[in-house]
Amino acid sequence: MIQGYTTFEGVGEIAYLEFDKVLNANIKAPYFVIQNLSSNISKNGGKINISSGVSRIVFPRIAVYSMPKGAINNLYFYNCERTRQ
Repeated sequence: MIQGYTTFEGVGEIAYLEFDKVLNANIKAPYFVIQNLSSNISKNGGKINISSGVSRIVFPRIAVYSMPKGAINNLYFYNCERTRQ
């Protein structure tokens, strides 16, 4: 299980290293887990990606957290299209 990471600092307030923590936990980790496991999933198997409503609803104090959630949604759609071929 991959645990997400959030911050309540706004877009103009977040420090570089804090921003990197958010991206590492919420984009990079799920991406590389999917990449490494994809070859081991059978033709009838599947993956479960859990995202959040914050990718579609505006919450100014968690804008930095919501950006990776939108990326995970796009990764999900890409994987659906790729595995359908």
